[in-house]
Amino acid sequence: MNLKIFLREWLGDEWGKMLTLFVMLSALPVGTLVVREYALSAELSAIFLVPFFAYVLVRHHWGTKSVHRVMEIAWGIAVLILLASIGVYGAHLAFEKWYPHTSSTLVYTNGNWMQGERRTCSLNTSREPYELDCTVKQSAAEPHQFNVTYTGGDPAVLPKDGIHRWMCMRGAESISCESNE
Repeated sequence: MNLKIFLREWLGDEWGKMLTLFVMLSALPVGTLVVREYALSAELSAIFLVPFFAYVLVRHHWGTKSVHRVMEIAWGIAVLILLASIGVYGAHLAFEKWYPHTSSTLVYTNGNWMQGERRTCSLNTSREPYELDCTVKQSAAEPHQFNVTYTGGDPAVLPKDGIHRWMCMRGAESISCESNE
């Protein structure tokens, strides 16, 4: 069988454009194979090439009229998935950034930290309970345990190997902190 006839049968009259599209869609997955990123290559192949092959198979077996109907359905599904993804991402972002998280924390402080006063504090999340250093000058003060309310981030998901800056305000019986990062 002649290659040109085979391509025309499977890809239609515009087989040259379809072949060019296939080469363009294959470039990124093949490029990631070169640098031995096999998982990424598989993901990119699924994203770029599976829809292409699905289109070719549907067109070949059901004809062009069916392809248009299937494409309408596929676009509808894609839009629904996109909207659902945006919704889930928004809910995750709201939970992580805006929803206050309260955690038992060892608080180091010195001087007279009055109610309503704000201080820049350093949060160490490398061990539990967390350690919040709100000292004005370096000292070896004994820590006090507070339920600290964190807003603007969840300390549980922060990297465990660093010190994180927070702007904290002393309340009557509590401390509330907002992320500075």
